[in-house]
Order: sequence, then C-alpha cells, then structure tokens
Amino acid sequence: MNAVVDTDPVACGCDSHAHKLTPLDVAIERGLALASAVDDVEDVALTDAIGRVLAFDATSPIPLPPFDNSAMDGYLVQTADLAGDGPWTLKVIGRIAAGDTGQDKPQSGTALRILTGAPVPAGFDAVVMQEDCEVLGDTITFSRKPAVGQHIRPSGG
Repeated sequence: MNAVVDTDPVACGCDSHAHKLTPLDVAIERGLALASAVDDVEDVALTDAIGRVLAFDATSPIPLPPFDNSAMDGYLVQTADLAGDGPWTLKVIGRIAAGDTGQDKPQSGTALRILTGAPVPAGFDAVVMQEDCEVLGDTITFSRKPAVGQHIRPSGG
C-alpha cells in the first residue's frame, strides 16, 4: 500500500483559529440528545456475555474477599504504636504470605512483613509500603505515618 498522507497542519485547517470551541453545556446537551435509554434486557450464558453491559449490579452471596488482606507488599503495623512525628523504628517479628492463615497476634511496638493478598490478622490496622521502609536486620524504620486502613482491602462481608 503506497498511500500518501498529508501531515501539513495548514492542509487540514488545524492551525486556524476560525473554529470556535463548543461550550460545555452545549456539548452535553448535544450528547444527551443523541443518547437513549436501553429498555431491553436479555439473559445470556456467561460465555455469550463478552462485550455486553450488565443490566443490574452483580452481587456475591458470600463476602469477597473473605478476609481483610494486604493490597501491597510491606509491613503491618498498629497505628496506635506510632506516637509523635516519627521516624519510627519497629522490630519485625514475623512474615505473612498469601495463603497463610494470618493468625499472628500483634505485640506493641512490632511489625509483621506482609505480602500482597495475605490475610491481615486482627489488631493490625495499616500496611506501610516496603518502598517507604529502611530495613536493617530485623527492624524497619519509616517516616510517613500511615492512616488507619492504609493498603488494607477490607473483607466483603
């Protein structure tokens, strides 16, 4: 194929200031005039649903995820242990990976290494991203105080 494409902005009128911009309210009005409500609902097999849009919200009969889990690789902490403005240094007393039971009990002034998807044991309330930590032996030091719930995906219950 030997097509010739003219990329000169003058040829397409792209350099002209003669065109007025369409005001937002007018653009919205025009778009809404072209839209119409969809009243037809059709039941199809899941394998035939590719490229379609749900007519109703999909909900699960069970909580998903079934437990609080980490959204990041990092360190589980108890924000109540983080007094003052930091930096904070905590001893790392264990590790939880995805698939583990996550039954570790929190101890004041400590942290747990946690991997993405791993269950968050009761008592811990934030994950500090590993990128925000300096690791030295069995301790971590970090300067940004995490918010309660930071990087924790709550159970869908």
